[in-house]
Parts: sequence; C-alpha cells; structure tokens
Amino acid sequence: MNKLLRKITSVRIPDFQSVSLRQKALRCLAGFMFLMILLTLLSRAARSMTIAEAVLASPQKMTIDYNITANGRTVQDQETALSTLPNVKVKQVHVREGESVKAGDPLFTLDTEDLSAQILALNQEIEKMKLQAQAAASNNRLDQENKENSIARAREDYNTTKEKTDKLIQQAKQAMDEASQALTDFRNKPSQNGQNDILEGLKNAYNTALSQQQSAQDSLNTLNKELEETVQARIQEAQSGLSGNAILTEEEKKKIEAKARAEYEPLLSQADRTLKNASDVSANAKTALDQYQATVNSNAGEERKAQEKALEDDYNAKKLAYEDALASQAESLRQAERAIEDADSPKRADSSETIAKLELKEKEDALKKLEDMLACEGVVTSSADGLILKVSVMTGEPTSSNTSILLANADAGCRFTAQISAEDAKHLNRGDSVILKVGNDKKELKDLTIDTIEVNAENPDLYDISVSIPKGLAQIGSAAVLEATSRSKIYESCVPLSALHMEQNKSYLLIPKEVQTVLGSEWTVEKLEVTVLEKNGKYAALSPTDFPSGQKFVETSTKPLQTGDRIRLSEE
Repeated sequence: MNKLLRKITSVRIPDFQSVSLRQKALRCLAGFMFLMILLTLLSRAARSMTIAEAVLASPQKMTIDYNITANGRTVQDQETALSTLPNVKVKQVHVREGESVKAGDPLFTLDTEDLSAQILALNQEIEKMKLQAQAAASNNRLDQENKENSIARAREDYNTTKEKTDKLIQQAKQAMDEASQALTDFRNKPSQNGQNDILEGLKNAYNTALSQQQSAQDSLNTLNKELEETVQARIQEAQSGLSGNAILTEEEKKKIEAKARAEYEPLLSQADRTLKNASDVSANAKTALDQYQATVNSNAGEERKAQEKALEDDYNAKKLAYEDALASQAESLRQAERAIEDADSPKRADSSETIAKLELKEKEDALKKLEDMLACEGVVTSSADGLILKVSVMTGEPTSSNTSILLANADAGCRFTAQISAEDAKHLNRGDSVILKVGNDKKELKDLTIDTIEVNAENPDLYDISVSIPKGLAQIGSAAVLEATSRSKIYESCVPLSALHMEQNKSYLLIPKEVQTVLGSEWTVEKLEVTVLEKNGKYAALSPTDFPSGQKFVETSTKPLQTGDRIRLSEE
C-alpha cells in the first residue's frame, strides 16, 4: 500500500504548453482512469480490513465422548458387629475409634471375678431347672396313658352298640318285608275267576277290532297313494306324446286326473265303507269293555276291602318300627362316636415340659459361653482386620446385649462412593469400566466397574455412585477420584460446539455462499438449520440429512456474524 502511494505522488504533470490539445485530452483521460483504478484498489483494501475473516471446515465422522470425573472416598464394604456376654463388668478397653486392628488383636478385657461369680450362680439355677423338667415330663406321661385308656373304652362301647342295634334293625326289616309280601299277594289274588275270563275275552275282542280298523286305514292310504302315482304317470305319458316344445295345459291335466279318479272311485268307496265298519266294531268293543269293568268294580265285596285295610295297617306299623330302629341306631352310634371324639380330643395345651427344656438349654449355652470366656481370661479379640468405627463399652461398666465394637472389615475389601449430576448419570451404567485415583499419590486402580448408580434420597438432581474395590488395593477412608469415559456410536456428521448457534430453540450453522456484485464475486454467510442428535462439551452430532454433499460451514470467524454478512475466507 505504501509503495502504491509513493508511485501516485511521484507522477510528474506534463508541460501542457509544449503539447497539442489532443495530447492534453489523452493525458487527462489516462490520468482520470489511473485515479479511478487507484481509488477502487484503495476501497477494496479498506473493506478487506473491516470484513470478518472466516475459517471453513467440513463435518467429521466421529463419536461423541463424555469424560466424567467424581470426587469421593473409600468406605467399608462390610461392617462387622462384635458383641460379647451381657451384664459382665469391663476391666479394660484396648482400642479407640478410628484405630486399625488385625485379626486376633485384643479389643477389651472382662473382669474374671465377675465371670466366676456368674458361673457359680448359673450352675445352681441349672440344677433347679433339671428337676422341674423331670417333673413336667412325668406328668405328661401320666396324662397320655389316661387318654389312651379312655379312647379304648369309648371304642369298645361303640362296637357293642352297633352290634346290638344291627340285630334289632335286621328283625324289624324282616317283619316289614313279610307284611309287604302278604299285602302284595292279597292284591294279586283274583276275587272271581269267571269274571276275569269274561274281562279277558272283552279285552281280546277290543284289541282285534283295533287291529282290523288299522288295517282298513292302511288299505285306504295305499289306494290314495296309488291314485296319485297313476295321475302323475299318465300326465308324463301324455306330455311325452306331444311334438316339439308343446306342453299340456292345466285343463288337460285336470281331465287326465278326473278320469283316473273315476277309475279308482269304486275301490276307494269300498275301502271307506270297510274302514267305517271297522271303526264301529272297535267303538262297540270299547264300550262293552268299559261297561263290564264298571260293573265288576261296583260289585266288589266289603269283606275284601276290610282284609286289604288290615294288611295295609300291619305293613305300615312294621315299616314304622323298622324306621324307628334305624333312627335309634343312628342316635346311639352318634353318641358313641362323640364319646370317642371327646376321649381323643386334644388336651389343654401344656408346654411346661418343652419350655423347661428350652430354658435349661438356654442356661447351659450361657454357662458354656461364660466358661469359654473365663478360659480366655476375659479377653475379647478382633475377628478380622479392619478399622474401629465405634466403641460401645467403658471400663468399669457392665456390657450390654447390643454391639460392643463396630468394625469396618478390611477382609471384605472396600468401595468407592461419590455423587454425580443427573446429566452425567445419563451416560453411565452399572458395569461400565472406570479408573480410580486413590490417595495423595493418585495411585491408579484400573479394571474396576460401577457397582451401583441410584438417585440420591435427599436430592433428586444428584446420583449416588459406588465402585467395589478388591481387598488390599485401597485403604478405608482414603480420598479418591473416579474417571470414566462414555463413548457414543459413530456419527457421520459432527461439528465443534463453538460453530453451533441457537435461535428460538432451533440450532443452525453458518455456511458460506458466493454472490456476484458490481465489484466482482464476494462471500457471504447464510443459516443452515440442523438437527442435533447428541452433544457433549466440545462437539455435537448432527443429522446427516441436514448436510448436502461437500457442504462446509464456518468453524470460526474474527467477528460475530449474522445472515448476509460478508466474509473473507481464511488462507489457512
């Protein structure tokens, strides 16, 4: 630019007095054109210094990674509650809260004199309880023997009752059956043989008349059926004798039918007369039979009725006796069964013997523990390596039935616990691999996995995360940092988050566009709306359908840009 200015200022103005007018005009025109070109170059140079410079880039194929860190501490994975015998005076406490211990280290010592006194008192109590248990067992045996005897007597009474009542029922049944047979025989015995012969003859005559009437009816039905078949056959025969498509008229059919009926009329009339005569004979036979039966019934003797009434009364009385015998047996057996049930009913609950045995066993177990503790001179030791979390015993005070020492068991390993945000929790799952940096020296523990991820009970915007640590890799109570990386699937179109813009909850990129002006071609920017599939703190994955093939976007610019702004493309 400076060289150009020096050239402009060094131009010599020609001596117009020594040149012609035409030469003057040409020289003025050349000077004017030179000045216009100079001003254009100066204008472009000034504009290029005020227009933003933009760096273009293309979408990248990559994954969206999330690097998550969380500060926490290592805590015990298992707590062991150590307790001892209750109500024994503590002679000395050997540990304090927060102190590390090894398996077998003494925790506290019980007073051996107090132990000896309790053992003596417990031995005396056990002897008394043994006598009480023996007495309870003897009483239970006597009660059981009495119950078995009562059941045996009740069963014997039941069998005797059943045997006696079965015999009475059998006798009553036999008498009832004999009375029933006598009544049946009397009713089946005819009163007069002659009357029965006449009655039988009238019945036979009536049945014969009915048979003849049915036969006459069948003959008439057969003739009518033959007539119908003959009419149809003659109509078909007449139809077949016609030529071409001619058919019989209804009048012709009626004539054929009338002629056939005339031929059958004598036979039909004779069959009707035969049926009428047979019907009259049958009706007369039925009247004669009914009249004779009425006459026989009206002349029955009063003596036969009296005999039948006496037999009926005798049968009913013996039937009633049989039913009474059945009912009496049922009642007697019910009473006998109830006596068996009463004898076999459960006795009043008496658990005195069981309770006595349980109490005796409990006392013997307590005595064994006291004796074992005395054999150890009252020293209570740690069952595992660990950290003392709580001490609940005091020198000179009696022990309680609750936990005496709470121990963080180092043999079970430990676990890391921390809290993470709900946003970070979206990208982690149970079983994901993590790295822990433990202690001041940031010792790295690899090949660890997330054990649990749960919503914090007090703050739903936080999640509690835990990682199990194998035994021997970390000490309980150490500070630690969790590092985890969650990797998405591969996306075809990813851009830096700094290149992504938002407007009215819509995401867009700025893309270059070349336009033609009076001063030549220029570059401007315009919006390209995109769909964000996933993003982290650095990159965003976009829907590949939003990008035309080969499309670039503005990654960075020296000034903030808006739609339509001119840009200079970076030479990088």
